[in-house]
Amino acid sequence: MTYQYLAHLHLLLILPLVPVGAWLLVAGKGTAAHIALGRFYMLAVFLSSAVSLFMPAQVGARYLGHFGWLHILAIAVLLLIPLAWRSALQHNIHRHKSIMKGIYFGGIILPGIAAVLQPGRILHEFLF
Repeated sequence: MTYQYLAHLHLLLILPLVPVGAWLLVAGKGTAAHIALGRFYMLAVFLSSAVSLFMPAQVGARYLGHFGWLHILAIAVLLLIPLAWRSALQHNIHRHKSIMKGIYFGGIILPGIAAVLQPGRILHEFLF
């Protein structure tokens, strides 16, 4: 698969998560809608993070000839999603909520802002 294909797949998975994640943060918790949308959200963010690991860093420093600083966030998300899922199943709502807020802001919103503001990234080129 080409970098362009992977980048578009990554964006297709991650962009809907901005409004979905915001809704999940403010809407009622434990409802059927929260659970169903939360499952979609967790699956999409997990898949998006997995896809991003196959995309070599295009901007900034490269480590081991492939990885950049954003890959660290992807690995963190891949480790945290199962923990958040298990926390919800165990009714450890405080831990689940903390992890999901961290994933939303630290794994989606902040990297998204960086992608828009950093020249050379697809979103920056598209918007500017």
